Amino acid sequence: MNAEARPLSVLDLVAMKADGRRIVMLTCYDAAFARLLEQADVDVLLVGDSLNQVLAGHETTLSTTLDQMIYHAAAVRRGSRHALVFVDLPFLTYQVSIPEAIRNAGRVLQESGAHGVKLEGGSHMAETVGALVERGIPVIGHLGLTPQSVHALGGYRVQGRDKDAAERLLSDAKALEAAGACAIVLELIPAAVAARITKSLTIPTIGIGAGPQCDGQVLVLHDMLGLNEQFAPKFLKHYAKLGESVRAAVRIQRGMDELNMAQKFKIPVLMRIGLHSGMCIVEKNDIFGDAVNTASRFESSATPGDIFMSEDTYNALSDKSEIYCRFVKQVTLKGKKEPYNAYKAFWNPQEIERDRIEGAAPAAPAPKPTSKLKLILIVLIPLLLVLALTMRDKVGDQVGMGNESRTINYSIPIPDEK
Repeated sequence: MNAEARPLSVLDLVAMKADGRRIVMLTCYDAAFARLLEQADVDVLLVGDSLNQVLAGHETTLSTTLDQMIYHAAAVRRGSRHALVFVDLPFLTYQVSIPEAIRNAGRVLQESGAHGVKLEGGSHMAETVGALVERGIPVIGHLGLTPQSVHALGGYRVQGRDKDAAERLLSDAKALEAAGACAIVLELIPAAVAARITKSLTIPTIGIGAGPQCDGQVLVLHDMLGLNEQFAPKFLKHYAKLGESVRAAVRIQRGMDELNMAQKFKIPVLMRIGLHSGMCIVEKNDIFGDAVNTASRFESSATPGDIFMSEDTYNALSDKSEIYCRFVKQVTLKGKKEPYNAYKAFWNPQEIERDRIEGAAPAAPAPKPTSKLKLILIVLIPLLLVLALTMRDKVGDQVGMGNESRTINYSIPIPDEK
C-alpha cells in the first residue's frame, strides 16, 4: 500500500465495478490486523458480527451487541488509513423500527469513525436502507444466507436453489440498489444466480460461497487463516494454519526429548522455538522481513527446550484448550520500542501439571495505547518437524520459525554419531 494513496470512498466501489477491478473484502476486528490487511491492499475491512463466533465462542451471531461492534470497529478504524471500514449492525438493532435503525447506525459511525454499516435482508429492509442513506449513512446489503436469520432458514444452507427463490433474490437485490445501497454481499447462493444478479446491478456484488462472477469476494479472516479449524466449507481456501504451527512446535520438542532420553546424541540437544504471526517477504528460496526477525527474537528470549510465542499468535489460536499456553513475561526485542508479551506453550506433561498446581499465572500487561506493535503472520513448515525427528548430524540449539520457512542458528555443533 502506497503511504500517499488516497483513502477509498464508497464511490470507489461502483467505480471498481465499472472498471472491472475485483473488490477485496475481509473481516477484521482489531487495529493490528487492520494495519496488516491494509498493507496487503484489502479494499474493505468488514467488522463482522461473526466476531461473536470466532472471538467470543458463541454458536451464532444473534447475541452480538452494538457496544461490542462499536468497540471493535473503533479499533479497526484506528489501524486503518486507506481502506473502507464497514460494520455489521447486530440482530434487532435495525429491524424493530426505522428511527431505532437510524439511531444505532449513527452511533456506529459517530463513536467508531467507520465509513458505513452492513445489514441483512431484502425488499422488506429497503425502506430502512433508504432512510439511512438519506441521512448520510452508507449501507451495504446482505442477501442469500443471512446468519441473523439462521434459525428461520433451517441452518447454514445454500439459498436460491429453485426458480422462485432465485427470482426473489434478484428482486431483493434491485430493491436494495434502488434504496441506495452501495454494494450487496451475496452469501451461499448458486453461482449462476449470483452471476445473474451481478449483471443486473450497477452497484457491486461481493460474494462468499457465491461463485467467481461476483464483483468481489469476502471471507472471515480467521477462517481464511485456518484459525477456525472446525469450519471448512468448500468455498474456503486456507492461507495459513497457526494452530498446526503451534502443534508442530510441541511435536518437535517432544520428539527431541525422546531422542535425548534414548541417548541418540553424545550431547543432549535442546531447542528454542519462537513463533510470531504476520506477513513476510519471500524471494526465490529465501524469506525475510520483520516477521522472521521478530520470530527469531522470541526464540532467543526463550530458554532451551521452551516454545515462546507473541501475544498476537496466542490470541489467534482458535482452540486454546488443546495446547496449554500462558503468559510468562514481558520481553524487550531488539529494534522494538515497546516490550512484547511472551506466551509459553507447554509440551512436557509433568511441567504442565506442575504449573497448574502452582496456581494461576500472572495476567499479561495490557498494551499501551501508543503501542506500535505490528502483527505479522508466520506459519511453520513440516520440514522443521522432519529436521527435529531425523536429526543425526549437526544440530543447533536455536530455532525460529517463519512463513513457509525457518531460521536456524547453529550455535552448538554436535559431533557426528560413530
